[in-house]
Amino acid sequence: MSRLKDAGLTNQLGLAPGPANGFTLDLILCLERFQGLIDWAMIILNPLEPWPGRLCLPAACKTGTRILTRVVDYGGLFHDDVKPGHQFAPRDHRAFRPAGWVEAGAEKMERMRAIAGARSPDQAR
Repeated sequence: MSRLKDAGLTNQLGLAPGPANGFTLDLILCLERFQGLIDWAMIILNPLEPWPGRLCLPAACKTGTRILTRVVDYGGLFHDDVKPGHQFAPRDHRAFRPAGWVEAGAEKMERMRAIAGARSPDQAR
């Protein structure tokens, strides 16, 4: 991959590992092993799913690697696209998550709605 930079074909290199399938240790190893070569890494990270993405953050800080987050909407729950009882298409990657993840996430979302809808004193003016 360093040859791509050397040849001028790119000025940045990054990693986009898969979901919670053991990518954490692989990503940390890559960041440490290829420090200075890897510019950014994309990880799954959102308020309802901070693990395992947050485990990579110290290594990213240590190596100066920038982080891009993905699945920030928690698989559609934040936008109410996915609700309890949702039927995923047969090959939808979310169908392979553990049973009950939508229901557990929806419960957390309900507890957050009052806070999300609240206005700060500055906004009320």
